[in-house]
Amino acid sequence: MKCRHCGADLSIRFVDLGTAPPSNAYLTSDKLSTPEKWFPLKVMVCSSCWLVQTEDHPDSVELFSPDYAYFSSYSSRPDALSEYVQIKYRIEQYFLQNGYTVVRPGLVIGKGGMFLKMLDAVRKSPVIPLPDGGNSEVPIVSVRQLCEALHKIISSSIPEQEFNLFYPEMTTMRALTNAMKIAIGSSAAIVPFPSSILKWAAILAKKFRIKLPFNPDSAKSYKSNLIRLHNSSIGTLLERFDSVQEAVNVAVSD
Repeated sequence: MKCRHCGADLSIRFVDLGTAPPSNAYLTSDKLSTPEKWFPLKVMVCSSCWLVQTEDHPDSVELFSPDYAYFSSYSSRPDALSEYVQIKYRIEQYFLQNGYTVVRPGLVIGKGGMFLKMLDAVRKSPVIPLPDGGNSEVPIVSVRQLCEALHKIISSSIPEQEFNLFYPEMTTMRALTNAMKIAIGSSAAIVPFPSSILKWAAILAKKFRIKLPFNPDSAKSYKSNLIRLHNSSIGTLLERFDSVQEAVNVAVSD
């Protein structure tokens, strides 16, 4: 196998993760009792350019079935300031141009991901700094209702290619933070600060190894995300939506 970046021969195995079925390969009820394809999941590293990459086995046709859905995010946009989101946007466009479904969830309120980092910060800190006082809009969706919407997309022949899965009415960062405080019984004080220093705060925190619920890359994304680009389409799939407090209460419950 050749390196995807520089073309050199790959001979160094970085890690062997065993085997796994293709991701986002949805099984219908009649296929649950039949054998499922699993593929080796070995990760190689190039000794020339040091790119870490998976070892190729299946053809792309086997991995990307017609009902494959690419999970992007609300932050995906052509004017993204961070390199990570720019790459995500280019991947998203590739799938759209080739007829696949793209799903853009908002901030998922559940027991993991960015929400868990935010919740951990609210739990541990007596002071919660919020850029611009937390008045910026935040697209959210509970993990339960995200799964309900995804189930409808996967099990139905819906002609749309793009789905923006977050609640039609956005909340604010302050309202979300207050919901977390109520759910865990926190008395932490919210301290506003100008968003213009967000990027430098993240850079300094990284340098001095101070844990923050964001990094320099996500700080860059914050500015561009203030301009709404995607409109919610979850209303075409669900009729009722959890309130911010309901979603947070479920997420923090045992």
